[in-house]
Amino acid sequence: MGINEELDVKVREKVSKREWSRVVLFDQSGNVLSSSFELNDPSQLLPLLGVFNEKEKTLANGIDFLGRHYDIHRYYEGLAYGRTEETSDKGQGIAIHRTETPTSKKVVYGLVTFDFPIITARAVSQLSEFLPQVASLLE
Repeated sequence: MGINEELDVKVREKVSKREWSRVVLFDQSGNVLSSSFELNDPSQLLPLLGVFNEKEKTLANGIDFLGRHYDIHRYYEGLAYGRTEETSDKGQGIAIHRTETPTSKKVVYGLVTFDFPIITARAVSQLSEFLPQVASLLE
């Protein structure tokens, strides 16, 4: 799991409610802070650090994660999300959010994947609430 037991409990709780298929939290160096699954090759997170560097590039190229390609449909400062090319009831969604810890301003990323019946609007709003809450546990 991760470096903080309380953080790990919150991650496991979210996945156990079947809201998200997977969740991984990582820092600006690509170090895993907490994960709901075994990430065999943490270097897979390194390309994700550049998601928010160039909007046009991210929208054009999408995101590759765990051997799947996700088209990015929406991109905002600190938030990007999309789906695999399959239909919404068979495809998988992805969302990545970037925030900072409240005091030290360390960058924290949260990435979730989700499957039908969880819709993008629900998963993204949950991630947008969840990540700042758990980022405060890293102070």
